[in-house]
Amino acid sequence: MTHRQHLNRREFLRAAIAGAGAALMPALARGSQQSKPNIIFIIADDMGWADIGYHNSEVMTPNLDKLARQSVRLERHYVMPTCTPTRIGLMTGRYPSRLGVLSPAYGQVFDET
Repeated sequence: MTHRQHLNRREFLRAAIAGAGAALMPALARGSQQSKPNIIFIIADDMGWADIGYHNSEVMTPNLDKLARQSVRLERHYVMPTCTPTRIGLMTGRYPSRLGVLSPAYGQVFDET
């Protein structure tokens, strides 16, 4: 005795969507396992553009030279005469002059009350 099974439209659509989802799961899982890039900030006081070996300096810096060869070079940036505005710019993402911080003499930047 054979039994014939009939699918209505809703059951067919459910099965088709579930099958398509199951087929896409491995591709979706692979896409989410991509590694994030490493970001390194090197902040130094009183250091000029040509003060590392990568820029033909007299000072040998083999590790920084290797890092520079294997990395993305960002060549359009600005500097301030003291470290405080640079740190404020990194922490807030805004220009230090917009926050009124141009030197460490300005005291507390953020209102903590």
